Parts: sequence; structure tokens; C-alpha cells
Amino acid sequence: MGIRNVGYFFSQALQSIGRNRLMSLATVMTVTVSMFIVGIFMLLVVNANFFLDNLQASAEIAVFLHVDTPREEALAMEETIRAVPGVSTARFVSKEEGLEQLSSRFGPETDLMLALDGGNPLPDYYVLQVSEPEYLSYVSQSVEDMEYVEKVDYGQSVMEKVFHLVEYISYIGMVIIVVLFLSAMFLISTTIKLTVFSRQKEIKVMKYVGSSDSFIRAPFLIKGTLLGLVGALIAAGALYISYYMLVDNMTAAITFVTPMTDMLVIFRVMGALVASGTLIGLIGSNFSIRRYLKV
Repeated sequence: MGIRNVGYFFSQALQSIGRNRLMSLATVMTVTVSMFIVGIFMLLVVNANFFLDNLQASAEIAVFLHVDTPREEALAMEETIRAVPGVSTARFVSKEEGLEQLSSRFGPETDLMLALDGGNPLPDYYVLQVSEPEYLSYVSQSVEDMEYVEKVDYGQSVMEKVFHLVEYISYIGMVIIVVLFLSAMFLISTTIKLTVFSRQKEIKVMKYVGSSDSFIRAPFLIKGTLLGLVGALIAAGALYISYYMLVDNMTAAITFVTPMTDMLVIFRVMGALVASGTLIGLIGSNFSIRRYLKV
């Protein structure tokens, strides 16, 4: 099979698509819908991981000391805490400052503040930030073992829930992706089979006169690949437009959720969709032609 035959192969593939317009259109639509849904789950996973990374990066570790810790000892702990690997900042918050924050948050005349009757049951505490999210667990465990420390909290339960949600979305997405891939591959294979069936006598003649399997197979492979490619391109374009329309509306309506807007990551997802659709078309058409080459 030489380079000079490429034009012939493409011509045959395009003619076959034209002769089977309805089936080809149905195949493209199936690939489009399948790849669009696959893309939705891919973007869900990407955004869930992005949200988890942002949550970890902005997380603060609250280190609560025992209520009866002497102020001198509490202040002296700052140097020890800063020496822990991964700690970028450590801010001391006195019990008096903590009470002021509580009063400004709930109001000085609330039942909670009135019940204190001028007392202050709050402990001194430190607010820590880490240089990298990976240090959250290590720093928390290291500081928790220090003298005078009663409790350490950095919202671990929230992060674990988000992490489990990402895992759940990933598992569900993988199952759906596999089902959609197989469905699209089956339809492309069926489309190619119909074409091959209508030309099986021609294929037998070509085999008898010495045409190679690759020469006979090429137009059908190109046809399946083109159908998969066109469907995937439409899905990628529709998903790109839909995603950024959703991002604009979400950013305006929900200020505390920041969706992924990194163009490089989004283009990688779109590229993966196009590559997947093309591969589905190639594999599906290859399966459909193999049996008819055994003459």
C-alpha cells in the first residue's frame, strides 16, 4: 500500500459515507452524545480534584492549648511550632482576642455572651498555615504531640468527604465511559459491516486478483475513523461552549465555588475526547472488516 493510494482510500471512504447517509449520520450522533457525556464526567472529576486542591491549599490548622496553659508557655511554643517542617506561618491568638471575635460574630447581647457573665472559658490557640497541602497531616500530628496542646483541627472530615466524593464520581464515570465507548464502537462496527456486506462480492474479487488485506481494509478503516472523529469534534465543541457558559453563570451566582478555568487542562480534556472518538471509530471498523477478509 503506497502513498499514491491514500487519495483513492479517502475517496472510497467518502463515497461510502455518502451512500449510507442515514446510518452514517446515526453513527456520528451516537458518538457525539457518547463523547459529550464522557466529557461531562471528565470535567466533573477535574473540577472535583481542583476543588480539593484549593481546599487543601487554603486550609488552616487550629492548635488549641489547654485552658490553664500559662501565657508565657503559650507564647514560648511559637518558636517550637515554627520549627516543624512544612509550617509556613504560625499566628498566636490569645483567649482575649478569641472572645472578641466571638462577641463580634454573635453580638455582645446574645444569650451566649450574657451567659459568660464576664468570664472567658476560651483557650489560647495558634493558627498555622503549611507550605504545601501534603504537609497538613504531618504538621497536625507533629503539633498534636506537643506539651500543652489539647486539640488540633484542620477540617479533615470535610476534606475526606470531598475526597470520597471525587472517588465516587471517578468510579461511576469509569463505568459510564466504558458503556458509552462500547455502544459507540458497536454502532460504528455495525455501520461498517453493512457497507462491507453490500460489497462482499467486490471484496472477494479483489482478494482473488491478489489485492492485499491492507489495501481492502484501508477505505473501511478510514470511514470508521472519520465517523468517530467528526462525532468527537462536535461533542468537544458543544462541551467547550456549554462548559464556559455554565462557568460564567456559576461564577456570578455562587461566589464560594471556583470552577476550573485553566485553558491547558480544558484543552487536554477536549483533546482526550477527540482522540477517544477517533480511536473508537478505528477499532470498531477494524473489528467489522476482519471476518470478511477470510476468503
